[in-house]
Amino acid sequence: MLQRAHPWLVVVAVTLLARAAEACPSCVDPRDSARSAMIGSTIVLSLLPLAFIGAVVTWVVRRERAAAVARLQAP
Repeated sequence: MLQRAHPWLVVVAVTLLARAAEACPSCVDPRDSARSAMIGSTIVLSLLPLAFIGAVVTWVVRRERAAAVARLQAP
């Protein structure tokens, strides 16, 4: 019985202690400038990987299209 209850105790403890383990003091800073900076940097860092993936996909598509055109124009 104790082995089955153990994972649930961990889940309950983590849930109750999550408030005490906030990410950083800047995230909950009441000053508006600090909060705006955190939100702005979060948006930038969230969109950066998507932009990188989009750039790689665009590069691959353009490269393949150019290769297809070259194959069609080859004698």
